[in-house]
Amino acid sequence: MKFIIKILTLVSLLFLISCNDTALPFYVSMAKLAYCPAKVIKKLSCSFCDKLVEYSTYSVHSVKDDLGRRFQFSILYNDLRTEILVSFSGPTSEQGEFFNKLYLQGFIKPAELNGAAIETSYWLIYKEFIRPELITKMNQLKISNRAHYKHVFVGHSFGGSIAVLSAYDLVDKRIIVNPVVYTYGQLRIGDINFVQLVNKSLQIIKVIKHDDFLTRSPNCFFDDQDKEYKCYNQQSLLLNRFPQLESYYNGYYGQVANPHNFGNLFAGSE
Repeated sequence: MKFIIKILTLVSLLFLISCNDTALPFYVSMAKLAYCPAKVIKKLSCSFCDKLVEYSTYSVHSVKDDLGRRFQFSILYNDLRTEILVSFSGPTSEQGEFFNKLYLQGFIKPAELNGAAIETSYWLIYKEFIRPELITKMNQLKISNRAHYKHVFVGHSFGGSIAVLSAYDLVDKRIIVNPVVYTYGQLRIGDINFVQLVNKSLQIIKVIKHDDFLTRSPNCFFDDQDKEYKCYNQQSLLLNRFPQLESYYNGYYGQVANPHNFGNLFAGSE
């Protein structure tokens, strides 16, 4: 299986080089864990848990389950590794229409993010299902003599995007410092300003399959008429088919979209 590993900061590059070979598969397993039912996570009784001896040294601090298992997160800590790990899931049943919606509701600049702009759908989900309990639980760990622990955030697809958002939010609120974020097949999140702020604040290791078209959204967009994803490398062709996306590209750059910048967006510069 071929992967493209995208390094978003120089610090991330140095961190990746220093990792042993088990780091990436270990944390992808942690990203998978977030999709399990809450009772499985609490007991670490998933089918693959016994394959990783490190699991035996982790303790579960809390699990947030919205019952529908759409937007879960779990917080684990490891006193031997002096590590706190936060794992996020994405929706398990939504189809193309859900992912299209992420990029059709425009951008929002929440006061909580000090002017950084992200897609409205991401913020509404994060604010309602994740943020309040995440901040409470992370503050509990902070005052339990674990403030100095390394913080690791992991997530797959939509969960990877939420991992980036939550890590940035907690750093901005000075609840944590210097977190490391592992994302696998992460979806696009934030405008160009948010991307720059994130790259200055976080160490991110982003792993994607070379043929994973969802990571190129909205350059790859679900066509409601033909019931399939269609990918474009020219802005004019994309907007001719999906004119409702024009406001997204304008919002991403903070101005009328420049066709010459489309290649950067297509490449997933964030």
